[in-house]
Amino acid sequence: MLILDELLSVQGIDTQPGNDCGDTPLHLAAIWDYSNIIKKLLDKGAKFDCVDHDGMTPLAMATQWGGTRAVELLRVFSSLKHLNDAYLHASLCTSEDIIKLLLEAGASIDLLRPAGTTLHQACYMSKPKVVQILLTKRASLEALDDSKRTPLLDAARINSIDCLRLLVDAGANVNAEDEECRTPLLEAALRGHTACVHILLSAKAKLKIPSTMSGLYESSEDLALAKFNPEVFRIMADKISSGYLENDDYEIEKIRILLHNGFNPNQKLGSYGTMLHYAALWGRVDLAKVLVETDNIDINSNDKEHGTPLEVAAASGEGRSLEIVQLLLDEKANATIGSLVVGSPLHAAAHMPYLWKDPIEAEKIYLTVAELILDRYPSTIDLEAGIFATPLQAAAKKGQARMVILLLKKSPNFDIRGGIFGTPLHAAVWDENIPEICLILSRSNGKLTPATIDQGGRIPLHIAAMGGHEAIIDLITTDDISFLTRDLGGRHSLHFAAGRGCTGFVQKILSMHGDAINDTDADGWTPLHWACRRGCPTTIRLLVDHNADKEARTKRGWRPVDVAKYHYAMFQNPEEVIELVKPSPQEGDEEITSQFPSLVAEPTVEVEDEVEKFPVPQGKFIKSTTVDGDSRYYCDSCSCDIYGPRYCCGDHQIDLCFKCLRHDEKTLFKGHKFEKVTVQED
Repeated sequence: MLILDELLSVQGIDTQPGNDCGDTPLHLAAIWDYSNIIKKLLDKGAKFDCVDHDGMTPLAMATQWGGTRAVELLRVFSSLKHLNDAYLHASLCTSEDIIKLLLEAGASIDLLRPAGTTLHQACYMSKPKVVQILLTKRASLEALDDSKRTPLLDAARINSIDCLRLLVDAGANVNAEDEECRTPLLEAALRGHTACVHILLSAKAKLKIPSTMSGLYESSEDLALAKFNPEVFRIMADKISSGYLENDDYEIEKIRILLHNGFNPNQKLGSYGTMLHYAALWGRVDLAKVLVETDNIDINSNDKEHGTPLEVAAASGEGRSLEIVQLLLDEKANATIGSLVVGSPLHAAAHMPYLWKDPIEAEKIYLTVAELILDRYPSTIDLEAGIFATPLQAAAKKGQARMVILLLKKSPNFDIRGGIFGTPLHAAVWDENIPEICLILSRSNGKLTPATIDQGGRIPLHIAAMGGHEAIIDLITTDDISFLTRDLGGRHSLHFAAGRGCTGFVQKILSMHGDAINDTDADGWTPLHWACRRGCPTTIRLLVDHNADKEARTKRGWRPVDVAKYHYAMFQNPEEVIELVKPSPQEGDEEITSQFPSLVAEPTVEVEDEVEKFPVPQGKFIKSTTVDGDSRYYCDSCSCDIYGPRYCCGDHQIDLCFKCLRHDEKTLFKGHKFEKVTVQED
């Protein structure tokens, strides 16, 4: 540096001498990212826009060699032409910092070269951080390179999983075709890129035969069988089965050939299960007949989410599936086993999941399926399984009076407690199904009454309070039933109604039991604490106007305002809520930590310890979410929206909030394994 200073001090020194390649000292300083030398040369009049024998400026040279500091200095002096020239070189090195600097200086984001735009190059070189920057700057998702490929096609070909996911989430066309009519899904599938195939299928990508293969394969299913590796074929099977199974008898003959050549009919093909599951799903009676005649078929193959083929057929509600139900029952299919979620074939029929397709015809089919199953397996009327516990509970929750009447005629056991809803009466109340409530009350021989409690100690009135179902209060109350009856968690109707923001229900309770305003549950939560989970200003104002205690502290030390701060970002009017419950400052009163008030409590319960280790700055939304992006869940116990940690039992698809998890052994049926799911978003 001293030598350079001495040379530059010479009067009339030439700062532009070039070597054999035409590189000036400024070019060389840019290559080595010597920012101090660049400054000195520029101060002495070195030309920042000079070009070497290859036509490259010092800025382009710095870009190509990754000189971030040099780029930051030289971009200020460069014209748009030289910025764009440098940006083309940046697309080859794909340095996120340099690309960001050049774009901020005004470089054109969608400049094309034969290999495409910078977004193409970032995908080809698997640079997700660069892709993220370019998407933020609104780079074109559908720009084409010389082969008519979009960036998404490049990502699929190279197996750049993170880049592909970013492009799909940004709205890139998942069915874009290149000059040979190849799509991203085909490129990924042919190369065995299973993760990319998963993402594209989830985004509704379609499989299409390209023009170069059109004479070789009759259908996309033929192409899949011939060209995709087994892992990719398994992933795609449930997506292509709809078309594959709806073809003519030629396809049935193909399946016969596959079975004859050793294809395992019990192999799980996709998310539903085996080929027999798919025959049941699509109502393919001919395929089902072929499969049940196969020597080694497992007719009772049980998928934990969808159950047996009999359960899949029972859930369908279509005429062809009714034939399959009859066929499977004739083949001695077991109706006493099923999925962990719904429970059994009879549960599935009772719940009528696809009634919306054709309400009149589907109802007839579901009723017929239920009768067929009960004729062969009469004990299934009291089969305890899944989230509904019993078939009658499933029917009551759906709100289909004819199914409820059918099941009531079979003399069900009304003493069973289980599932999410507890009893058929609780299930009917959950969705305010008035005809079903009346049927159950009148035909349960006094076993199900307004005083009946579920496994968590909840009476039907508690369920009504959660839903704000004021219209059914008279149906589920008697002289012996009080709004202040508590469940095993110490909650009464005012807690439930406040937690769900059911203002009318809260008003009704307070008009009769105003002194319950500060009643606490087992964790020390008052109705005002519960209301601060929902953040409904009308409900909160009503409680405050009835002298709800803003200073009340839970056993963990939370005040209502702390609950509100924790749930701050999910409220529509957060500032209004905070203002409503903010306690009056008192001398000597220490504020709980403003950013995450839950940290003040001493750890006494494992679950809330986890919450306390999860600080929530005011205004930052911590969403309970899954990898696929679903972001809103509610607790299956208290029905409140889950904010912060979500505790999920994947087998039964049950979600609990941090508060209710501590009481799950008291309130839910056995057999759950909860896992904590937490994703933090800025």
